[in-house]
Amino acid sequence: VVFISIIVLFSIVFALLTNVDIMTSLFTIASASSTTGLSFIDLGNLAVNAKMLLFVLMFIGGSTSSTAGGVKIMNIIVFIKSVPWAVRGVIIGKLSRLVVRGKELTYIDIYAISLFIIIAIIIIVGFAFIFTSFGFSLTDSVFALTSGLSNTGLYVGITNLYLPIILKIIMILVMIVGRIGI
Repeated sequence: VVFISIIVLFSIVFALLTNVDIMTSLFTIASASSTTGLSFIDLGNLAVNAKMLLFVLMFIGGSTSSTAGGVKIMNIIVFIKSVPWAVRGVIIGKLSRLVVRGKELTYIDIYAISLFIIIAIIIIVGFAFIFTSFGFSLTDSVFALTSGLSNTGLYVGITNLYLPIILKIIMILVMIVGRIGI
C-alpha cells in the first residue's frame, strides 16, 4: 500500500514538474523506485527539482521483500518512527518499546537500520563532492551516485566511457556496496 501510494503521488508530482504526460511520469517513477533502470526521457535535462524527486525515489527503493535496490520502504518507515522515539527516550530518560506494523523492534534493529541509512547518505554526499571536483554538478553527482548505490541504472550523463578512472572506481565500489548492502 505504501509503495503504490508513493508511486501514484510521486507520478503526479513528477508530471507537474516536468510537463510530461501521466503515463510517461508513471513509467519513469515506477522505474526509479523499483530500480528497473529504464527511461525513455532525457533525465539529464530535467530541472533540479525533478532530479531530486527521482533520487529520493531511488534512495528509498522498493518494498522489503522485493529485489529492488535502495534502502527499502520499511527501513525508511522505521527510521522516521525512530526519531521521535529516540527524542522521547532522551527527554524521559528511558527508551520505550518501538512497534512498527505489529512487530516490536529491538534496539539493535533500530540502530542498525538508522546506521545503514546514515552511512548510505554519507557515501552518496561524500563521493558527490569528489565528483563535483571534476566539474560535475552536485545534483547530477548525487543522482548518479544514488543510481549506483540503489543499482537503478538511471542515467543523467555522468557515467560513460570517458569518466576519469578514479570516478569509475568510486562508482564500481558504490554499486557493489549497494548490491551487497552496507
